[in-house]
Amino acid sequence: ALNLAEIERGEVIIGRAEDHGMHHFIKDKSNDPGPTRYTIAIRRASGTTHTQDNAFVAEICRTMEIGIICINGRIWRHEARRYALETVLELCRRWMEKDMDALIDGAIDALLVPFAGCNVYVGQLQPGGQA
Repeated sequence: ALNLAEIERGEVIIGRAEDHGMHHFIKDKSNDPGPTRYTIAIRRASGTTHTQDNAFVAEICRTMEIGIICINGRIWRHEARRYALETVLELCRRWMEKDMDALIDGAIDALLVPFAGCNVYVGQLQPGGQA
């Protein structure tokens, strides 16, 4: 366990990294627990101080946060693709209730989730080369 005296004497370096969210589809924002915090504590030998240590630990924490963002992005992309596929499958299962415009619009809306910021188009080719 760390004690305040060790911290005040500079024998312990403390750094923090935060995970600001998994980017998953939170249905109820009031249940969002907020960021997860990771603490790095390094206890040095008594009387040992190196001025660069604090800056080094801060850099490690920034690097960890970048890694957390990348991992969360990978998880979000996987979930977004799964959501889009499930949505399109459900639209196609209900083909008797839908017209062509509703199917295409629904598919485009579903694809805009994993392809946020992209333009999604659906083309229709008819016999004889007419589009």
